[in-house]
Amino acid sequence: MSRFRVAGDSRGVGVVLLHQATLERRSGDPGAASRILAEAMEILAAVADGTTLGLAHCARGHLALAAGMSPAEHLAAARRR
Repeated sequence: MSRFRVAGDSRGVGVVLLHQATLERRSGDPGAASRILAEAMEILAAVADGTTLGLAHCARGHLALAAGMSPAEHLAAARRR
């Protein structure tokens, strides 16, 4: 990820963070996943990458499911992208 930061590739940083958040969730650390995902979503929104931001909303839905909550609002947000 540092290569993306050094190169000034904010979108690349956002994508890497999105994948890192998924790994954290799958590893059983939803708190870390949520924090990392929030950073990824902020970056992806800033660079107007709607497609990857939609995937990030899906990742939020997976976090909701893991917490026993409904992913409906996150799915709706992903569909708007």
